Amino acid sequence: MKVNLSHRSKELHDLLDDISCESYSENGFFLSVMVIRKDLSRPGSGFFKMANRLKEWISANDSDTKADGRFNKGAN
Repeated sequence: MKVNLSHRSKELHDLLDDISCESYSENGFFLSVMVIRKDLSRPGSGFFKMANRLKEWISANDSDTKADGRFNKGAN
């Protein structure tokens, strides 16, 4: 199946957010950090916004955070 995603599409951003949450939960890092802007040679602002949202979520749900600092994605 062919999928057409623009670098600005909400679907792509949502997918990268999901990848980041899953990779952080499973491995303690954001896999989507590897997606970089060609002009800046670093992740775009959306990556840093997602990382800050996740950091705030982890702080607010500290009881759902694993002992090693990773979070339980399914926890509320």
